[in-house]
Amino acid sequence: MQPPSETFDPYDQWLGIAPSERPYDHYRLLGIPRFEPDPRRIVAAAESQMALVRRYQVGPRGRYTQRLLNELAAAKVCLTSPEAKAAYDAALRKTDQRLSATSAVLAAPVPPPVAPPVAPPVLPPPLAPQLPAIQIDTGEAEELVPVGELVEPGPWWRPVMGLVFAALVALAGVTCWAISTNLNRESSPVEVNQPEIPVDPAETPSAPVSDPPVIVQLQEASGEIHLALTTAALSGGVELIETDAGPALQNWSAEGARSSWQIALVEPGFFQLELVYATTAGIEESSLLVAVGEQERRCTLRDTGGLDSFLTDTYTLALPKSGRHPFVLQPATLPAGGEIIVRSVRLVPVGGSAPAAR
Repeated sequence: MQPPSETFDPYDQWLGIAPSERPYDHYRLLGIPRFEPDPRRIVAAAESQMALVRRYQVGPRGRYTQRLLNELAAAKVCLTSPEAKAAYDAALRKTDQRLSATSAVLAAPVPPPVAPPVAPPVLPPPLAPQLPAIQIDTGEAEELVPVGELVEPGPWWRPVMGLVFAALVALAGVTCWAISTNLNRESSPVEVNQPEIPVDPAETPSAPVSDPPVIVQLQEASGEIHLALTTAALSGGVELIETDAGPALQNWSAEGARSSWQIALVEPGFFQLELVYATTAGIEESSLLVAVGEQERRCTLRDTGGLDSFLTDTYTLALPKSGRHPFVLQPATLPAGGEIIVRSVRLVPVGGSAPAAR
């Protein structure tokens, strides 16, 4: 029995699909190149992957196999149907184009912000020099006509100090502006609004969904249907246990005990119901009732000599209708103190056509 804390990834361990490659498509699940055109290679790859997974059905990790087999069968059906494959490939290509467009937008370089040019300082106009008054000579020897009065010039350093003061004020203003701009630039990161590219969920290949409410047991290419015990709907006290040989169902003695599946029948006909079971030693006759759709069959069980000794018995069933059917297994007769353990349930075609259902 494997420890409850163990983490096991059947996609990685059995099929080599690493977590970084998910969500995967049908081609990756089958291990073939994307858009493989040859249907014979697709069928061969699907059969190879299913045979690989089926090797683990009887073992401590058998509960992982049925879901993988269902996914592999669905991928095979899709890629071997010309119409379904064309639609699936078109959806894959459109998704690749959208992802490429998104990557190109995100990879576009963002130009750095450009600081505005620094305005030159504004200087006051220069002061007009004070000129002495000019006298005009009239030609007479002793008489001069005054034109203006002589004005005594001020100290020479006053205009120079005015220019220096104005330059200092302008330089202080430019310095304050530059410091304020740098602080705002550092505290406010540049935001680039990337365009949103809508993605249609219907066009994206579906990823595996965890814990589906109903798992349909598909008919394989060989015609067989394996009813995985780990996918059964249990009621009336029936419980799933782990044995050295793999999962099994026990506690069939309570009232209302039953185990049920959903099967998808493609090719109807006659089948052998194969049961692998064990019973309590020394009990009287016990039996299980099998109901598939409208067909019922009472399966008498033998004394196996103990719950650790298993026998295999087969019972003939006629399944005349294709489609989805419920498959129910429940005790018909079970003496007091008796117990049954079921380790495997399988339908195997035996050839021939079943009578038409009325």
